[in-house]
Amino acid sequence: MTPVASPDPKSQLRRLLSSRLINLRADIQAVTFQTDESKFGFRLKAVRDELESRVSEFEDVDLSSIISTIDAALGPAYNSFMDQGKLVEYYRAFTQDSIEHIVVAMERAIASIGGVIQPAINSADAPVPFSIADLADHVEMIGLHEQTSQYLDFLVARIRELISDEMLNSIIGDSNSVSLDEWLQLYVDGGDSDKPKLTIIDLSLVPSNVVQLVASVIARILFESLQRYMKLHLASLPTVLFVEEAHSFIRRYRDEVNDNNSARVCCETFETIAREGRKFGLGLVLSSQRPSELSPIVLSQCNSFLLHRISNDRDQELISRLVPDNLRGLLRELPSLPSQNAILVGWASELPVLLRVRDLPLEHRPRSDDPNFWEVWTRQEDRVSGWHAVANDWQSISDLPRLPPDSNVDAPSEQNGSESRDVDRRLE
Repeated sequence: MTPVASPDPKSQLRRLLSSRLINLRADIQAVTFQTDESKFGFRLKAVRDELESRVSEFEDVDLSSIISTIDAALGPAYNSFMDQGKLVEYYRAFTQDSIEHIVVAMERAIASIGGVIQPAINSADAPVPFSIADLADHVEMIGLHEQTSQYLDFLVARIRELISDEMLNSIIGDSNSVSLDEWLQLYVDGGDSDKPKLTIIDLSLVPSNVVQLVASVIARILFESLQRYMKLHLASLPTVLFVEEAHSFIRRYRDEVNDNNSARVCCETFETIAREGRKFGLGLVLSSQRPSELSPIVLSQCNSFLLHRISNDRDQELISRLVPDNLRGLLRELPSLPSQNAILVGWASELPVLLRVRDLPLEHRPRSDDPNFWEVWTRQEDRVSGWHAVANDWQSISDLPRLPPDSNVDAPSEQNGSESRDVDRRLE
């Protein structure tokens, strides 16, 4: 999701040249071209190579003049020597006139495409839009500027690998982007509809290495949008965030371990919602089979509990600490509760209530029944062999033309058929 459309190539060039010009003016003021001349020279050479790669793309912008003035400055300052068979390059002090010529050439080129863009104070909530395809090149160029390429090579390769992953394209790609207001209208509030809005975001097929980060971003957007809604409208928009399999996103972590990985960032986002969400009309419902793995900060903010069958000792011990002492005897029944039955305790009910979840139509029931191993293995139940469709869906490719039914290309041999009958006999 991008807040606004990505700028056109010429706007990107204008921003790039403005940034390089501002840095160059700062170097002139700090006399960096004489006090730290070698580092300055390599940065200047990186700018030259960066612009040379764009000359053919922007023929109407005089980038060649900038390149020639940089070459004129680099030439006299360049020096090298051999050390143990290895070429060592460095730059001596530059003259101020040669650097000012570069500034003049840059100013002339920027003026032809709209003038210098002054840097704005940006934050994570007001970022500068960019194309995700340019991220790896940008990081690589930073390494060249700062002479730290050897430390960034693995990072750049990892970024390129993630960008090329087709499974992540719908999340981080530039195609099919939606504006922030369209996303909020689509997922948070239907607006024109009189019926309550229910939005289901299915993350089951999102790659495991990014699913927690995606969940964290969604939760943060929802929380901060409701904060700003109250600020502008002076009223809350009652919203409930329901987290299925909550132990996957709100897993407890140790404070003494300084590890800001995606799991911890995700958990901290939901902890903020649990502590402050009520003030802005945001409620939180957690569903988990392993409550002992949840963040204690989030659990401490829960005021009502719907307890289904729990047989794990650690989970039972945790639940016993969350309910009043006079209700702990009731928890002895948890391991023997039948399906669809639960005990409701907390603010939602003055007294503990044993309730039964109503039956749902077959098409709306969760697919959580135990697999019928014996029935399928003994051929009492048929299963369609649909691996072709599974493979195509997995690889995000369209269905290929299938062979006609009478084709015998994939027909099993007599030997394979006899082996299959032998398996059937053994199962019987």
